Amino acid sequence: MTYLNNYKRMAVAALIGAAAVFASCEKKQEAAPKPPMVRVHSVVLQPDTATLRLGTPRTLVAVVRDSIGQELLARPLTWTTSDAGVAGVDRGVVTGQALGTATITVSCEGKVARATVWVKPVVVASVRILTDSVRINSGLTVQLQAVALDAAGRPLTGRPITWQSSSGATATVSGSGLVTAAGAGTATITATSGTRSGSAHVRVYARLPLYNYVSFQNVASVLQPWAGQRVVLLTPEQNLDPRIMQRIVGSLDGGYDYYRQVTGREPARHPTYTYQGKATIASVAQTCGGACGQLGYTGIEMIHPWVTELYDDVRLRGQHHATFFYELGRNFWFYSPQLYYSSGMRMDVATGYAELMKHMATDYLRLPLRPLEASMRQGLDNVAATYLNTPGWDWSRAVTTGEAPNASGSPHASHLLFAGMLLRLQSQYGRHLFMERFWQEAGRRTQTTSVQHAIDNLALATCAGANANLTRVLSTQWRMVVSGGAQAEAQTRFGNPI
Repeated sequence: MTYLNNYKRMAVAALIGAAAVFASCEKKQEAAPKPPMVRVHSVVLQPDTATLRLGTPRTLVAVVRDSIGQELLARPLTWTTSDAGVAGVDRGVVTGQALGTATITVSCEGKVARATVWVKPVVVASVRILTDSVRINSGLTVQLQAVALDAAGRPLTGRPITWQSSSGATATVSGSGLVTAAGAGTATITATSGTRSGSAHVRVYARLPLYNYVSFQNVASVLQPWAGQRVVLLTPEQNLDPRIMQRIVGSLDGGYDYYRQVTGREPARHPTYTYQGKATIASVAQTCGGACGQLGYTGIEMIHPWVTELYDDVRLRGQHHATFFYELGRNFWFYSPQLYYSSGMRMDVATGYAELMKHMATDYLRLPLRPLEASMRQGLDNVAATYLNTPGWDWSRAVTTGEAPNASGSPHASHLLFAGMLLRLQSQYGRHLFMERFWQEAGRRTQTTSVQHAIDNLALATCAGANANLTRVLSTQWRMVVSGGAQAEAQTRFGNPI
């Protein structure tokens, strides 16, 4: 028992001694001093001078070092500017606010560095004249606007711009960019800012003298000519935008050339309805309907509101009207002897031709048209579709009655069926080449002596357009009775029916 008590006393004493040792070690560790923080010896700004472009940021870098030159990282920095109106600073990013000089200061634990920044204008990288091509009649003026741009293409404000003309005899320009057309010709107008320039091309047209026009209804008026290569548009207004008028007249020239290409002919020159040998289209107060064109001769008239609407649609929306091209079709109609027989035939093939060819011409020229024109074209296709789906109606009935079936009301005029059929056939058998071959063949056919002769000429012209024997297609699909003689000619020229 005594031995066990002694053993317990010794164990307790050992534990007490160990605890004292650990306690002593802990006190020694708590008392050990912390190493001192390395002090900032210097701050340097890189760069210490900088040139900024107005509104363009630039980053300054502060380098903090200790006494032996080692860089100290993650030290708090304080940035200030001597003039925030000239240059602002945010964590080293300096942005020029206005022209001038400012001092950027950075401090760290009492050490300071400074950089001087100069804020200068952004360099003009280019100059652009907003209207780079001008067409104008002599005696008129047009205001040009120019803008200076930076390297990123952003406009720069407040930059002085000087103006110059390459030919004062053609066009002069004021210090504000106002161009005055002096005489026919071309000139280059240059706008310069700093060392950069931009230019605009100016074409001045000599304003044609006013023209004394006598209308189809023998009404005299004084009109302003706007001349193209083939066509002259006559308007009562003298101050229309020549650029828009040239665009309109240019499209009419293109339409005239298309008809000439397709038909291989030109209208006869009417002595009253030509201007310097060119076909006239006159804007008048009254004519035979909204518009009227001579058959086979030059001369088209259109009422003022329609011409004004066309001008506004081209000027504001870039959209043309097909009506002009319809009337050109009447000027280029040469086929009554071959495709029409006056006794017993009531299909107005001349009008059907004009309805068809206005779409062919605008397609060929790829003119943007007002939405109404698309619906009118769809209407022709709908008439053809209705006819094809009406077995009780054949081509002879359409020719002799002047009517075509209408699924929703009174019959259509059969000239719409004539146009709709050819519109479909040309899309299936050659498109514009179909039209060229069709109409040139129609012009070569013999003069009709009967309604059947007119139908046969139409059938053979269709075969020529497709360059294939379509007599079976015409007979079965379009219910057109083709005579044996015409079928034999088609067989000889174009082979077996397809």
